[in-house]
Amino acid sequence: DGPLASLGSAGVASDHAGAWYVATKDSLLHVSAAGRVRRVAALPEGEVFNRNAASPDGSAVFVADYSSHDIRRVDVATAQVTTLVDSLDADEAAQFDGPAAIAISPDGSALFVADSANNKIRRVEVATGAVTTIAGSGEDGSTDGVGGAAQFCIPCGLAISQDGGALFVADSSDDKIRRVEVATGEVTTVAGSGMMGSADGVGDAARFDFPIGIAISQDGSALFVADYENHKIRRVEVATGAVTTLAGSGTWGSTDGVGDAAQFRVPHGVAIGPDGVARCVAGGMN
Repeated sequence: DGPLASLGSAGVASDHAGAWYVATKDSLLHVSAAGRVRRVAALPEGEVFNRNAASPDGSAVFVADYSSHDIRRVDVATAQVTTLVDSLDADEAAQFDGPAAIAISPDGSALFVADSANNKIRRVEVATGAVTTIAGSGEDGSTDGVGGAAQFCIPCGLAISQDGGALFVADSSDDKIRRVEVATGEVTTVAGSGMMGSADGVGDAARFDFPIGIAISQDGSALFVADYENHKIRRVEVATGAVTTLAGSGTWGSTDGVGDAAQFRVPHGVAIGPDGVARCVAGGMN
């Protein structure tokens, strides 16, 4: 066991029971509400931290292994780690290139992956490991459209609506927040001008600088974004695209405080607890 502050760079997700799962370069950890840390399972060591998502029933945690380009399943009770999609296996039909974020459907049957270097949003069937592409041509760009007519540029964050009907993407190099309809693959831009900056505003009047982490409120009305290069946590209203700054001065630091009195150092992850109030922010160098 140990304090949460000692973890360094990590991916964070709610365990649906008031605590958190944290994926580092080589471990999946469980962090209690009090900040105590327990190792759930060892993961193949990678060059960067992993992103994770817990199943609705809490029995498993799915890990997007960015370094190995794999999707893994961790059984919480037994600590057994299995590979659902192995991109380095020559016999594997599907491959990822830098899976940077992962989300799970409300019924637990499907995973959604931000396949960052392939500039695509992919779907993985939990039961079979079958992979399909929902949206993204594979070419970098920022075009809205349906399925393969849409473009992304290094999508690194992913959140799913409570009803499972929509995905929200932190389209990092496009400096935009995008929406993907799960049923049709239609992609629209919720907020962001496509030019780096830190301006609050509505829709394309707002600016981000490499938004990399994203979470959705319990009622589905708001998104919370880890705005990496701006060292801020931003809020985006789903209905209107209005963007406000929730916390962070914009200056690199680690000071606790309220609103812009607080400081972050390249925050890369944000998660919402089951009460809809508690938020856990993973900072790159805090």
